[in-house]
Amino acid sequence: MARGLAQDGWRLVLNGRDTTRLKRCRGGHPRRGIPGGSHSRGSRPPAGRLRPQPGRPGNVLVTGAGIGWAGQVSDMTGSAVNEIVHVDLLSTVRLVRHLLLYMVGAGSGRVVLIGSVAGVLDVRSEAVYSAAKAALAAVADVCDTNCTASA
Repeated sequence: MARGLAQDGWRLVLNGRDTTRLKRCRGGHPRRGIPGGSHSRGSRPPAGRLRPQPGRPGNVLVTGAGIGWAGQVSDMTGSAVNEIVHVDLLSTVRLVRHLLLYMVGAGSGRVVLIGSVAGVLDVRSEAVYSAAKAALAAVADVCDTNCTASA
């Protein structure tokens, strides 16, 4: 997706936990890559490292952070529940909010949220993951109609 958007002239900032894949995705195209991720509560959130240049905000944010956990909810630890909600929902919403402020200020930009079919269908043994992805879909639906006016 990043290669196709870059070839179409979009300015991209990429973020990912896997630095090898991030470098491969960047290729020779003019886009910035920021290693790291939102997978642990102690890591610095990507939003804090993303500072669009004045007059040149990013055109598009594509985000799809996600970790899962399969099993019975009663078998999950509290930290597993917290981590899934933090990564799959909270870190994504914080990143979108951070960059949306720049995009609204510049009068341009797009946000693409990559969710999961688990957010709309019951996925056996993935209740918390499904709930986080359903919540992300709700955020996308609401922002689609009024984020530009309220950001």
